[in-house]
Amino acid sequence: MRDSSRKTKSELIQENSILKERMREFEESELDHRQNEEHMSLALQRLHFHNENSPLAVVEFDPEFRVIYWSGQAMRVFGWSAKEMLGKRIDEMKWVHEDDAERVAKLSEDMLKGRCSSNVHSNRNYRKDGSVITCEWYNSALLNRQGELVSVLSSILDITERERAEEGLKESEEKFRVLAQSTPMAIMLYQDNRWVYANPAAERITGYSLQELLRMNFWDFVHPKHRHLVRRRGQRRQRAENTINRYQLRLVAKDGSDRWVDLAGSSTTLGGRPAGIISITDITELKRTEIALRESEERFRAFMDNSPTIAWAKDEQGRQVYLNRTYEQRFGVWLKDWEGKTDFELWPPEIARKFRENDLAVLDAGRTLDMVEDTVEPGGSHSWWWNFKFPFQDASGRRYVGGIGVDITDRKQLEMELNKLATVVRNTTELVGLATLDGRIVYVNDAGVRMLGLSSGEIEQTTIFQVVPEHLRSELQDEILPTLNERGRWEGEIQYCNLKSGAVTDVYATIFVVNDPATGLPLYLANTSRDITDHKRAEEALRRAHEELELRVQERTTQLSEAYKSLQHEMGERKQAEERLRQVHKMEAIGTLAGGIAHDFNNILAAIMGFAEMIEEDLPPDSRSIRRIQRVLSAASRGRDLVRQILTFSRKTGLAKKPLSLSPIVEETVQLLRASLPSTNEIRLRIEATKDTVLASPAELQQILMNLSTNASFAMKEKGGILRISITNIHFEPDSPILDEDIESGEYVQLRVTDTGIGMVPEVKKRIFEPFFTTKGVGEGTGMGLAVVYGIVKSLGGTITVESEPETGSTFRVFLPVARADEQAEAGKAGETPRGSEHILFVDDEELLTEWGQGVLESLGYSVTALADSTEALKLFSSDPSRFDLVITDHTMPKLTGLNLVRKLLAIRNDVPIILCTGHSDSVSPEKARETGIKEFLMKPIERRQLAEAIRRALSATGPEVKTPFRKN
Repeated sequence: MRDSSRKTKSELIQENSILKERMREFEESELDHRQNEEHMSLALQRLHFHNENSPLAVVEFDPEFRVIYWSGQAMRVFGWSAKEMLGKRIDEMKWVHEDDAERVAKLSEDMLKGRCSSNVHSNRNYRKDGSVITCEWYNSALLNRQGELVSVLSSILDITERERAEEGLKESEEKFRVLAQSTPMAIMLYQDNRWVYANPAAERITGYSLQELLRMNFWDFVHPKHRHLVRRRGQRRQRAENTINRYQLRLVAKDGSDRWVDLAGSSTTLGGRPAGIISITDITELKRTEIALRESEERFRAFMDNSPTIAWAKDEQGRQVYLNRTYEQRFGVWLKDWEGKTDFELWPPEIARKFRENDLAVLDAGRTLDMVEDTVEPGGSHSWWWNFKFPFQDASGRRYVGGIGVDITDRKQLEMELNKLATVVRNTTELVGLATLDGRIVYVNDAGVRMLGLSSGEIEQTTIFQVVPEHLRSELQDEILPTLNERGRWEGEIQYCNLKSGAVTDVYATIFVVNDPATGLPLYLANTSRDITDHKRAEEALRRAHEELELRVQERTTQLSEAYKSLQHEMGERKQAEERLRQVHKMEAIGTLAGGIAHDFNNILAAIMGFAEMIEEDLPPDSRSIRRIQRVLSAASRGRDLVRQILTFSRKTGLAKKPLSLSPIVEETVQLLRASLPSTNEIRLRIEATKDTVLASPAELQQILMNLSTNASFAMKEKGGILRISITNIHFEPDSPILDEDIESGEYVQLRVTDTGIGMVPEVKKRIFEPFFTTKGVGEGTGMGLAVVYGIVKSLGGTITVESEPETGSTFRVFLPVARADEQAEAGKAGETPRGSEHILFVDDEELLTEWGQGVLESLGYSVTALADSTEALKLFSSDPSRFDLVITDHTMPKLTGLNLVRKLLAIRNDVPIILCTGHSDSVSPEKARETGIKEFLMKPIERRQLAEAIRRALSATGPEVKTPFRKN
């Protein structure tokens, strides 16, 4: 083989043409594998490097012969820079010598119309400085797979110095060798089935040295699967026959590894005989990338289709190009139906407009943006999505917007609920706070900020130890925090300090641990605290009132006990014939004592019940103190009822009587008895009366049946039994032996209560209606139950009898006169607690009642002036009589009694409405009060609703009715 350094010009031109053909094929390879542009970009960079360093000027033209590539050597040969030449047509530059222009134009037209794929010619060109040079052009047409012209690649050699052709030829050969040696493509020639030339890249790709290659057939390192194909095509190429010139195959390198290559082959002549030349590009990594990309795409699609998130993609114009399966299933759509459509064709206008605005914002930002978007579900309901939108491009540079969405509808709805809750927390009057486990405060609501005297910037610099008084810090450290650590919750009374004013506030605090829902570990200490300063003051007032009540009750009980002993002694000395008269005298004695204590007792009860009602109203529904205050009210009500029962005996007071049907009241009371009596007692009710209307109050009738039934239940407590209750009609004649001597004849309703208990011996039966007589043990009863029944029955114009024998049970019969035919039974009325805004003067010598009166009236909306001195009240009223719309006064007061105060007030202003209140007084009655000019007369203790209704009646009686707002009790 002849030394390559001595190659002829023709051989050099031929090799250069071959090289240009390889370059064209390399360009086509790049277009075929654009999806792997990073790899191909590297190859192009290498080619660009070779072109820039090639001794030939490299210029590329588009099909209209505009310059699209201008190498550095071209700038050096012709003097124009790439910036000046790119985009210019040949005829625009006037760089072809006019004598050669026609020939060059003809060659260009041949290549453009496909009459030749390559040519070599020489012509003269102008340089930028105006000088003329002679260049040798090596032109190659680059065609796409459809045979269309893509570009013309020209390698240009300046041969102006023809006399130095030998040196130029050597230089060109050397440059070719450098190009062949440095190209990443393997360039190999074969002839007679043997390799005759291989560049270094062939050694790198196959792993065989040049000496080893030259001893091998050209198919020896081809993979067995492709060997037959390569051998057949190679032999056809050596014979210059038509065959496929480009394809991909696998090689087996010397180390046994498989390598994928892109092979481009062509026929040539070498030494006057056919030969083949191939260029091989190692695409192993490219192939692996293709496989990995395909597998990645499959994994990506599988992942996205099975992801709980929705995913989509749109092009730059907003047309749908991709939906994952989750998106399709969630919204009941298919990509085939949505593809190519915009949001304005798929969604309501407002939603579509928002989607498009957000998509454009992502494209403008050029980065991922997250946003919350709402949309409409197939059923019409709204849903919210946390969408992550991002821009991306395909290999051709087209821009898209992709998105991944997470359904946050539940979280959004929770946020809206939390916002409502936050508003409640922020505006509640109770302190709500949050602290870390070491006690550093991280949040306090507005009420807490005011209570603790903190500014917004001081909250996180404050600890829970700073806001409690110093004497409570040890309790917080040693008791409260350990309880929280052990149980997770603590509640009780504590005090807080105002860090600015130093004021101390009594609070009822509930502190609990907030845990991490994911790990269950404690995160924060939460605190809700209610200001109970007023509550504490009321409790103290109640305590003082209770102590005073106990003292007065003890004193009055001693007096009552002494009076009873005296009465018992007197009764023991009377004869059996005077028994009924003795009973009357005993009742009168009790009434006298009761009247003596009623005023003080009712004042104390009024204070207890009034303040207890106010506390109950102020307490939250879930407070543990509700039950306690209700017990206070229950105990006070029992005390009130006890006073009324005692006063009933002496006829000092009574309840309003009206025609009532007895049967419904008995049925209602029996329902209460079933729930309260032991389950061992069976209750049987029988109603046979056709006329059951009596003149009475519901409370009196209910009390009769309750006391008789309770007495019967006690008699059956050991073994249980049957409690029979019946209602019948009976007509009595004047000579009936079971009636009192002063009972009137006529129609009666008989209430019969029978038990199967232990019965009574005659001595007990004889005394059962005596006050304080009881067979029960200490703490089991007062002995007033049957005595109260006796007093009520007598006050209703009836009578009561008892039949009993030991171990046979007892039967009580209550006879009540039937109401006249012209008397109709009335139904109870229910309503709402009325309110108002008038100015009221409230007078009571008891400070507790004065405080209660002011509080309850102000809670009903009134302006109140409360005084404990009746003379001071008269002086204040005299100074400005028109100032007050109503006066409420107690009767029994020092200096001026209620009646005297009323007379003086009416003398000053005769139209002022006045309400008189009393615990008990023989000197005043409802009739006497009305005669004095008093509008309403109330007996203590007074309930809040009772007082409110009396006020409205009194004000309405003085003129046109004033409309006021009402509130349910």
